[in-house]
Amino acid sequence: MTKLLESDIEQLAIERLEAKRWNYLYGPDIAPDGETPMWTSLDEVVSAIFR
Repeated sequence: MTKLLESDIEQLAIERLEAKRWNYLYGPDIAPDGETPMWTSLDEVVSAIFR
């Protein structure tokens, strides 16, 4: 029997969102210490969610 892994579910979700024209950005790249940060701290992410 084939096991369903978390990574399989994640990949399916990414593919479905991309099909709806969402842009996928790799988390470590957009983290405050990443190559192209979108936040100055991880606290900003939590604040943005609960606004």
